[in-house]
Amino acid sequence: MIHHKMQTYKSKDEHFFRTVQKYLNIFVFFLPIGIVKIAGISITFFIFLIIVYLFLKKRKKLFRVQYLTDYMLIVFFTILIISIIFSEETFRPLGINADLKTIVRLIYWMTLALFIKTWSNQFDFYQISKYMFFGVLTTIAFYYTLNVSMEVMTQNSFAYILVLGIPFSMYYLFKKYSFIVVLPFSALFFYFALASTSRAGAIIVFVQLLILLFTAKYIRKKTLLFLSFILLPLFFALYLNFDSYKMDLADALQPYSPDLSNLIAGGDQRLSIDKSWLDRKQMIVKGLTIFDEHPFLGIGFSHFKYYWVNMDIISPYLNKSMAFYNRLSAHNTYIQVLAGAGIFALSILLLLELIVVKKGFKILIQFRFTPQTFIFVSFLGMIIYFYVIAAGMGAVTWFVFGYGLSLLHTKNKIYKTKMVKQ
Repeated sequence: MIHHKMQTYKSKDEHFFRTVQKYLNIFVFFLPIGIVKIAGISITFFIFLIIVYLFLKKRKKLFRVQYLTDYMLIVFFTILIISIIFSEETFRPLGINADLKTIVRLIYWMTLALFIKTWSNQFDFYQISKYMFFGVLTTIAFYYTLNVSMEVMTQNSFAYILVLGIPFSMYYLFKKYSFIVVLPFSALFFYFALASTSRAGAIIVFVQLLILLFTAKYIRKKTLLFLSFILLPLFFALYLNFDSYKMDLADALQPYSPDLSNLIAGGDQRLSIDKSWLDRKQMIVKGLTIFDEHPFLGIGFSHFKYYWVNMDIISPYLNKSMAFYNRLSAHNTYIQVLAGAGIFALSILLLLELIVVKKGFKILIQFRFTPQTFIFVSFLGMIIYFYVIAAGMGAVTWFVFGYGLSLLHTKNKIYKTKMVKQ
């Protein structure tokens, strides 16, 4: 009798999570797109509210706070919120409504990350990766068509979506299709990353694809060792003679990514006159100046481009007004957090990342075809790309972050995945 009741309860539980999965799939599809909004608010927020309602109706906890990393995440977001509440008046007034919206977003992102961390093992990762794949394809189609005239998505935002979304998408492709299909899609993904003209994005996507191709079951460990014996001496020879080959490589990349081509051809000399790179360095100067003045709570998360700083201009090539540079975003998530919320917030963020990376590399060096590998490759690309984009804003960031935290306490075998015939 007791066994029968347990089976009934388990059956109801499975039915509940199948229902939630349907809404989560739609949520994941819209995550990379980002521009679909209702009354100025992303549609993903409203879909997540439906999921929250389903949990409340079922009287299930939306998330569990069980581990030290969970408390760290909550403290991190609490500091961000406190930094806004006690922020100073900025030279460009934001208004209480803007701050309230940011606080609501922060609560949403924290809840989302903890939700994914808690329940990721109950959702079919194959379906998650499938809907991410179609979401990424839709984003690519939008970026190269409608966005050309609308200009609502920047090149760095687009590349950031590729960095986060491609590893998830590749899991679906590997499970669904043969290597003959996977390889052209990999090449296309890399092409679109190159064409975005984001240098960092293109490099990260290339490395991500390389790692994931080696984890596929098509490439066995013996093959990997064999290729290593061939490729490592080749790379070493290229390194010794790089000056001889770099112009050929730069010329080959020029039609697809002029910025990356110029960087390879010019190296440090090119960076010294590259305004995009100099803007980023200038924002680091601004961020560190703010940190010197407000080391503990910062100036308020999301206030960076509204706060005036009299700073030294680092290069004669930066010839715009002081007002122009004070209106720029941080261009760097770590500087955004440091300047906006202070040293404690940044320290917690870096420590959380370090904990996940330590676990993730143990997974990665096994070269096993598991959801964990694909999750970590996405997470790793994200935290590297944080250096060149202020990515604190956006549900997709905290969705991936939640999956990253799930790696700490979830074994391979309990990630649900659909069995697909090759």
